[in-house]
Order: sequence, then C-alpha cells, then structure tokens
Amino acid sequence: MNKLEADYTEAMKEAIAVNSLALPLFMNRKFKAVGVFLFAMLMQRHVQNPEEEWICAPIDDVVKTMGIKRTAQTTGFKRMIDAGLIEQRVSGNPPKRYFRFTPDCFEKLEPLAEE
Repeated sequence: MNKLEADYTEAMKEAIAVNSLALPLFMNRKFKAVGVFLFAMLMQRHVQNPEEEWICAPIDDVVKTMGIKRTAQTTGFKRMIDAGLIEQRVSGNPPKRYFRFTPDCFEKLEPLAEE
C-alpha cells in the first residue's frame, strides 16, 4: 500500500468512527441534522488534535467550512450543552468559541438515541 492509499484508509477510518459516534444524536429528533454535523465536526477536530482539550470553532470558520449559519450554530451547540455533551468557553481578542466534550459525554449518547 502506498502512502496515498494509507492516508486515505486512515482518513476513512477516522470518518467512520466520528460518524458512528454521532449516530445517537441523529436518531434523536431534538438535535436535528445541524446538531449532528456540529458534533461530528467537533469529533473530527478532536481526532485530528487529541492533545488539545479545548476545540476552537469560530463562527465564521464553521460558516465557511460547513455552511451552517450563526443562529443554527448557536441552537445546535446550545442543545449539546443542555444535554451535557459539551462545555463552551469564549476567550481571546477577538473572542473565539472553544468547546470540549464532558467527561461522561459518550455514556450520555446512547440514551439520547432512545428519547
């Protein structure tokens, strides 16, 4: 297997792992597709930089990369915060949003699929 094939295989493994973790949110109607996409984006960024505890997700960056508008982002992240899946902080100048998964995030995912 050449380097390109190996890199592609690794990227596909990451994508499958991230999407399978987001599946319980997809099955829960209150999260809608936007919440699932935002959760998957945070997971992907976490997988790419596992040493970083907080994941930077500036509003404009999410609009450019995913096409999710500010209001939809706010709603999607708020639903995840309310469900106890993530925490948010704002810091820097200009201010940027940072998120991290709560310690029990993954234990809370399965019951969400049943709601």
